[in-house]
Amino acid sequence: MIGCESAGVMFTCDPITGDERVIEITGNYGLGESVVSASSEPDTIKMFTNIESNSLSKRRHIKGIESKVIGKKKTLIKLLENGGTVEEEVNDNDNCCISDEDLLRLGDIGLQIHRHYGNARDIEWGLKGGQIFMLQSRPVTNLDNSYTDYEIMHELDSSHPTEFEIYSRAHWGENFPGASSWNCLQGFLANKSNFFREGLRNRTNIVEDYNPFFEVMGIQYNQLMFNLTSGAMNFFAGYPDSKQSQTAVLAMFGHQIDDKDVIHMFRMKKSEAIKPSLITKVRMFSEGLKYHGPVSMGSGIKNAILKAILQSASTNDLDLELDYNLMISSATNVISAEVPKMLTEIAKSIKDKQWFRQLNDEEALQVLTTGTDESSQKFRYFIERHGHRGYREVDPMYKPWKGNPMPCIKTIKTILSGNESQFEEKIEKSVDKVIDELKTPLNPLKKLLIKHALLPWAQRGIGYRELSKYFMIWMTNKLREGFWYLAQQMVNEGLIPTVDTFFYLTITEVEALCNGQRDPLIFSRVRQRRRLYPRMDKYKFEEFIKGPEMRPRNFEDRIIPPVLTSGMVQMKGTPVSNGSVKARVCVSEDITEADNIQPGDILITYSTDIGWSPYFPLLSGIITEIGGTISHGAVIAREYGIPSLIAVEGACRAFRTGDICLLDTKTQTITKKRLFAVRSSGASEDSEEMSAAGQMTTYLGVKGFDEMYSSVMKCWSSQFSHIAYEYKRGYGQTINTPMAV
Repeated sequence: MIGCESAGVMFTCDPITGDERVIEITGNYGLGESVVSASSEPDTIKMFTNIESNSLSKRRHIKGIESKVIGKKKTLIKLLENGGTVEEEVNDNDNCCISDEDLLRLGDIGLQIHRHYGNARDIEWGLKGGQIFMLQSRPVTNLDNSYTDYEIMHELDSSHPTEFEIYSRAHWGENFPGASSWNCLQGFLANKSNFFREGLRNRTNIVEDYNPFFEVMGIQYNQLMFNLTSGAMNFFAGYPDSKQSQTAVLAMFGHQIDDKDVIHMFRMKKSEAIKPSLITKVRMFSEGLKYHGPVSMGSGIKNAILKAILQSASTNDLDLELDYNLMISSATNVISAEVPKMLTEIAKSIKDKQWFRQLNDEEALQVLTTGTDESSQKFRYFIERHGHRGYREVDPMYKPWKGNPMPCIKTIKTILSGNESQFEEKIEKSVDKVIDELKTPLNPLKKLLIKHALLPWAQRGIGYRELSKYFMIWMTNKLREGFWYLAQQMVNEGLIPTVDTFFYLTITEVEALCNGQRDPLIFSRVRQRRRLYPRMDKYKFEEFIKGPEMRPRNFEDRIIPPVLTSGMVQMKGTPVSNGSVKARVCVSEDITEADNIQPGDILITYSTDIGWSPYFPLLSGIITEIGGTISHGAVIAREYGIPSLIAVEGACRAFRTGDICLLDTKTQTITKKRLFAVRSSGASEDSEEMSAAGQMTTYLGVKGFDEMYSSVMKCWSSQFSHIAYEYKRGYGQTINTPMAV
């Protein structure tokens, strides 16, 4: 046919996983028969495809060559002039049989063929005289009976009504941290979709069954998001021109927005006509959500009115935020705040604290669940009252504290390891006391209005919101218990191998198995879901996610360090609870790392839900990357008087566990203090005994050369004063060498 100089096979996807971001090419000198028949070890080249769209559009192009593996290529097959073929030895087997330029051309032609047929292709190619010949093309057959990683990770993704959709993990990042289980999204979320389709004003548009194409929310990598562009929520319409939209943005995101695309989208957003309901029957779970939503939004509106009164009189934005947080933190009877309080009370009532600390977690749990003393009674009452709550409390795959009380046990033991100040009760401020402490200059009429009407009204709103969520989660837990019971029954009847298998099934698959269908592909998907879930769960998204690519920021498993100025590391956020503290930082991107928390730490995490509540008594400060002013973390931080900043995007990457940081809500910043260590001199031959390195350290907040020079003088350097000798004498060392920083 063609006397090729080089030839081989090209897959327009990874031939093993089906990943369409990869093109794999194998080739050898001469005819491609040596590659197809495996008679000679070929060169193997992998190239990356830049997929900017989920469609097979022209925007797919070759990103570059990822890797080359040069084969031994001992022999080649070539055409004879008089017909037939002959096998010969290869003289040049140290170099690739095809140039980089031809590889890129070949990959581009492969993408065109892929687009033409609409599926991944197995292509035989040849190269002669600089011209590429496509000899044969067929579908990649070994993918027919399996699923690619891409398909599993995106099987529940929502559609994009346009190419310009903007999503956000705000709010959902707290209630659904990380990736959710498959039956959570298809079962529980179906009812959430019903609720939001009703609309927040009159709840009239209802969809009875799960539909992956609902408008108000989006799913990517099993992580739930708000669709800000096409969603039915119109609170942000007209932002930033209206006060109402500014307040709604602050409540949802924790700060005002400066992203041009988001602002443009909010300005263009129009209220959509609400369709009349054709369905009158609403599921029980949807009913529960129906009441929690308006109560939660009503609380936000009350807070907005309160803040608007302050804004009308304020001349200082800093005082405004401090006064607003002071008033909101004065709310009492917040049921979710009972969790850290009750755990502290349990720890306080344990008689032999030292003995209890020495027990392992299982022994400590046994003591509290079977004992008859005050601490045991309080613990059992805590489980009875709040046992339906816990980490990821909306996802049925995760057990609540009643089913897994170990996080509470660990917290009680850690509280006992701290100082006595943790047992001190928060002093509740009266409305009169709060009004007296306000710095905003209010006239007598506004003070009277806030004192007797607005502040008590807003305080009750906060309590009602947390109470409605408490009962919503109680109802959710009843559904969870039903799921776990069904899972155990399916194990007993041999339908699934283990209970946890159930949570990697969709509702449709559960129904199919219970109806007697035996589809081996279901369990093939389960195995892949189980393998991919940990990766999907660790994906973190930026505050605003713009379609259609929807990539998490840590998609390529690498940490992008923040761009920092010289000197200290400092980041800004929105204060939700006033105060200032300098302490050790504990970075925990999710609750699985919470065991690293030490008493007095400043917690830095992506978001918080009720599952973090047991750890709040241990903390001196809280930083979250996402969250609003009415988020769970903000409510509990205010209730406990813990200084807190929200919307500190990138904080988990900028700081490390063990950093000493200053959290100051007045300046709305968290600052990492720089470490200066002192040793005897810079000479390498200094003995360890004559070095003060590691013994004399200090964290200095320096902003420039002059301040650093002054700080060094105070850092025990004998070049400037006798302080070095005095400090060294304090450590009992012989003074015979100068000291330097």
